[in-house]
Amino acid sequence: MRSEFNHSGAALKKNPIQLLLVPVPGFFQKQRIVFTWRYGLIFTPYEIEFLAKFSSLLSWIMGEEALTAEASTTIKDFYGLVGQSHQFQKLVENIKRISHSDAPVMIMGESGTGKELIARAIHLDSCRAEKEFIPLNCAALPELLLESELFGFTRGAFTGATQSKPGLIELADEGTFFLDEIADLSPVLQAKILRLIQEGELRRLGETKVRKINTRFISATNRDIEVEVNRGNFRRDLFYRLRVIAIKVPPLRERREDIPLLLTHFLRKYRVAGSQKSVAFSPRAVEILVGYDWPGNIRELENEVRRCLALFPERELLTEECLSPCFFPDRKVVSQAGAPFDYFQAKAEFERRFLHQALTRFNFNKSKTAAEIGLSRQGLFKLLKKHKIALPQGVQNLEEN
Repeated sequence: MRSEFNHSGAALKKNPIQLLLVPVPGFFQKQRIVFTWRYGLIFTPYEIEFLAKFSSLLSWIMGEEALTAEASTTIKDFYGLVGQSHQFQKLVENIKRISHSDAPVMIMGESGTGKELIARAIHLDSCRAEKEFIPLNCAALPELLLESELFGFTRGAFTGATQSKPGLIELADEGTFFLDEIADLSPVLQAKILRLIQEGELRRLGETKVRKINTRFISATNRDIEVEVNRGNFRRDLFYRLRVIAIKVPPLRERREDIPLLLTHFLRKYRVAGSQKSVAFSPRAVEILVGYDWPGNIRELENEVRRCLALFPERELLTEECLSPCFFPDRKVVSQAGAPFDYFQAKAEFERRFLHQALTRFNFNKSKTAAEIGLSRQGLFKLLKKHKIALPQGVQNLEEN
């Protein structure tokens, strides 16, 4: 723009026949307006459409610059944790304060809030960082198998124990052991974990030898653990042993300011391997994502980014049309002209969106997705092939791990 047109008042002095103001949505409460004028002719519909698209593109560019500027002055990445909000910075400060202590830590928060990442950050920021960090989900294994995984066993301790094996707690000696979903421990294992923490020693299954260990314990739960204690489902003495230091992780809906940074982080993490092109969400898409309540928290957001990149690999700008149907609960299946789709077209659209949403919900695990939606594995594969739906880059079938 020439210097004499560097503000809107200057344009009005030229007595234009038509003045068009194009709002440019911005990030972080920043707003801009593009204005232009014509001296002899009115704007054509094509020109108005072009300016609208130009406004959207300019908004995206401004948003990227705003994100970069904001992120440069705040915490962006702390051992894999990403954010800039007050809640996030307070969380990082707490981690730094407690990381150099050996006191047990209990992390409490909803599913998908990143409790294991927080536990790993505590470990990596501590003097134990050079030693092992070993996580175990207490809800993932039956009691007998869980006990042998925790404490290890000697040869002949049970059927199939053909050789001795150290337990995970023993492998974490001098390091950190992370017990996820601690509230799912059986009463028997709760008692054994309590003695282990009190005495600092363990015995493998089938063995009389006592082994001394020096392990820091970090536990996590998505339940109200104090309610479980009052109901008698969790030992009170173990609760006090594990919760010497407590960390409460806020859900994503309470730190919405971090969502744009998290989107950028996951876009960079999951973009096509070897690709140098920049990918971003449009301002309208970001607005929708920031306004969503995210019941699955950061894990749900991460899966949504992976889904968008998998379904629209050629796009550099991911618009609201790329988002899952769950973000538009009131949207009806209608054509652009407002008339209903052809029946078969509407059916195919429903199948495609339903499959995308189901795969995202179950973390792209095809066996689990098929079981939950009532299909055989072969039936699911047939539909995925029919609608040309591919898994995101780098996704592995969890049932094969």
